[in-house]
Amino acid sequence: MHAEFSSNMQKSSSKDVKRQSTKLRICKYAVSMFYKNGTKNVKMDDISSKLKISKRTLYELYGDKEQLLLECMKYKAEAELEELHDFVNNKAGNVMEVLLKFYEIRMDVVKKVNPAFYSDLERYPAVLKYLKQQTSLKRARSIEFFNKGVEDGFFRKGLNYEIITRMSEAYMGYIMQNKLYDKFTMKDLFANFVSVIVRGYCTEKGLEMLEKFTTKDSKY
Repeated sequence: MHAEFSSNMQKSSSKDVKRQSTKLRICKYAVSMFYKNGTKNVKMDDISSKLKISKRTLYELYGDKEQLLLECMKYKAEAELEELHDFVNNKAGNVMEVLLKFYEIRMDVVKKVNPAFYSDLERYPAVLKYLKQQTSLKRARSIEFFNKGVEDGFFRKGLNYEIITRMSEAYMGYIMQNKLYDKFTMKDLFANFVSVIVRGYCTEKGLEMLEKFTTKDSKY
């Protein structure tokens, strides 16, 4: 009886691993298509056909397109956060490096997203609710980060860093909505953002460090 129980547990575990693997494969493909074409233009049938997964399996794993889109947004948020944490733990020497890495990650996302993707989000209230919650969390983390930068002497005292955070969000949004990446290189967009906005809240110590990092070869 014990052997039978163990065998059933192993089968169950194997089934769960396969299920999670399939969900991840669907999520990775779906989010790339959502970003490229806009959510409205990507059909659940297209996803199942391309991945050679039955529609029944797809709907068992993700009840509908909104649930799939929500899981995709969670997957991307976790992936970006993991990338940033890995950089902080293994490569970053100070807050200036972390700041530039954060904006590099955001720019990399912006240049891959079709503006239609964001306009399509209005059709999915559960996704909008999640993204609103994420925005609030990111702002809170950003303000904590800026406060740390002030303490370390890299950022100026007396500034409202919530306003600065919102200005940064607006900059990213403007690039996306107006497809500036079609007219200008991401390197130029990033460099001008750093020159105009980031330099504005840096102290002399911060500017010295900023110059050191921005003169290095980087993806932007």
